[in-house]
Amino acid sequence: CVALDSPLPNEDFHVHKTDRYLWLWNRIAEKAVKIRSDVKLTAYIYGDYRLPPRRQRVEYPDAMYFGIVPTITDDYRAMYEAWKKAGMKHFFLRPNFLAYWGSLPRGYERLIWKNFQESREYGIVGVDYDGYPGRYPMYIDHYVVCRAITSPDLQFEDIVRDFCSAYGEAAPEVFEYFSRIRERGERHVAKLSQELRDGSKNVLDDSMYGDYRFVGHTEKDLLEDFNVLNRASGRKFSSPAAERRFRDLLIRCNHAVLTCRFYVEATPAWPDETRVNAAARELMDFRVKHF
Repeated sequence: CVALDSPLPNEDFHVHKTDRYLWLWNRIAEKAVKIRSDVKLTAYIYGDYRLPPRRQRVEYPDAMYFGIVPTITDDYRAMYEAWKKAGMKHFFLRPNFLAYWGSLPRGYERLIWKNFQESREYGIVGVDYDGYPGRYPMYIDHYVVCRAITSPDLQFEDIVRDFCSAYGEAAPEVFEYFSRIRERGERHVAKLSQELRDGSKNVLDDSMYGDYRFVGHTEKDLLEDFNVLNRASGRKFSSPAAERRFRDLLIRCNHAVLTCRFYVEATPAWPDETRVNAAARELMDFRVKHF
């Protein structure tokens, strides 16, 4: 396998393994097409073999469907162009964007929508999003993905406004809340992308961003988010369902503040045990009361 690799000078061993995988796929296709000329093989472009090959080429493009798994920090257009140059003809989109297990909001929904739109431009034949349904931080991400799939020509802002309309009279504050999170999240992804390009980080999979330090919010940010939502607390709602959604969002937002506070206290190399225990107790009491 190592003999098939094409590493750059001084490159980390785990960065690029595409050539060994593509060689294997080609050899399987070589045998399969002799048995059935219309065979269709599928293979993932994933992790340390998602980057385009450096030596191998797709030898049987009509017989191969690639499930491309980009990370949130990738240059999608450059990736698709390079794979097409290497001979890729058919591919579907199979991201891990929705596979986030953290409890803090991310603000990646527009980045996810843009990836879908750019993938459409390059001719994806379908989508297959991995993820964890039912998790609060992913509500808006799942909504954006579903609307993009069913109504691909809708503009992002229209999708978000539709989502926020479910909160009734609190829709303006909810829209502002998600806009604030999105601005910080996109800024943080841009920073991570630059660190990957200059080699100061080696993060191969966006699912690794479950740690709060990879989300890009501070306790102060999250508290200000809560204050934005809280402006609508005294408002009269015409829909009980909308009011329930808003109250739930307010609780989740408060939970994010307390969770971040605990993370900050617990993660230093030499944490203060008293402060950690106090933050943990505050968070646990809140969870017991509300969840």
